[in-house]
Amino acid sequence: MNCISKKVVAIALVLICVIVTTVLLYRSPFSQTSPNSVVVVIQDGASVNASLGFRPAMITVLIGINSTVIWKNEDSDWHDVHSDTGLFYSGIIQPDASWTYTFTSPGTYPYLCDPHPWMTGTIIVES
Repeated sequence: MNCISKKVVAIALVLICVIVTTVLLYRSPFSQTSPNSVVVVIQDGASVNASLGFRPAMITVLIGINSTVIWKNEDSDWHDVHSDTGLFYSGIIQPDASWTYTFTSPGTYPYLCDPHPWMTGTIIVES
């Protein structure tokens, strides 16, 4: 390989590294935040606008892969996350705060926000 070819390969590798780093830093808030977690956003305005709520409202997770869910409150009001089955309850999640729960059993888990009952979601957990 001549000198020019080596420089072209080196530049290409640097560009690939820059692109990969950029993609990893600027992922969507719906993507995983770590290898084992998924973020559900409590949308800004959800406390007063019945067309807003949990985003995404339905997710599927795999035990041991991405079975930790983080609910992030981006609204100016407090919220909670309450399982219809009683499996989990977050307590109050203040604005700009979050709450995390790790699922360990397969199943379908509907949930809601107690003070804002139009806010509903479902977590589907698979093995």
